Amino acid sequence: MNIVFGVLNEEFGGEEYVLVNRGEIFSVMATIEAIIQDFFLKNPNIHGFQFAGEPISDKQDANVVTKRTRVYLRYAKKIFPSESWTIQMDGNKVTIERKK
Repeated sequence: MNIVFGVLNEEFGGEEYVLVNRGEIFSVMATIEAIIQDFFLKNPNIHGFQFAGEPISDKQDANVVTKRTRVYLRYAKKIFPSESWTIQMDGNKVTIERKK
C-alpha cells in the first residue's frame, strides 16, 4: 500500500504544491497520523505500507533521503510500534511491514 498526501493549489487548476512551508508540521502530521489510525480500524488486514517524502527540486536524486522522509520516518516510528512492525529504508523509500 502506498500512502500519498498532497496539498492542492486551486489557483493553478488543482496542481499539487511542492512546498507549502507554512510552519504547520505538527498539525499536518497529526492529521496524517489520524488518517492512518482510522484506516487501520477500517482495514485490519493491511500488512504493509510504503512512503517517501517528495524532493523539493526535480534535480534532486530520487535515492537521496529527503528532509521530508526523515520527518515522516520519525512519526512512522510513533505510529508503527517496533513490537508489531518492521521499518526499513531503501534510498528515499520507507517500507513498513507487520511482523508475523
